[in-house]
Amino acid sequence: MEMFRKFGRCVGLLYQVVIFWMSPNQPNNWGRRAAGRDLAAYKITYPKLMGIEKSREFAHKLNMDAWAILPEFD
Repeated sequence: MEMFRKFGRCVGLLYQVVIFWMSPNQPNNWGRRAAGRDLAAYKITYPKLMGIEKSREFAHKLNMDAWAILPEFD
């Protein structure tokens, strides 16, 4: 059961990180999010907190961690 939690955490955080650094750079209809909506609402996002480069590094780590967990599902 723990591997499901770890995998879910990695994928969930990965989605949050990626959607927040991508949405300000995409057209308004991308991913059903208005471009820059979170920034306009003064929400704290991963890129705002960590910076774009660090948030991309964090996303890469989460991606690698999730892939490392997958063989345990077998």
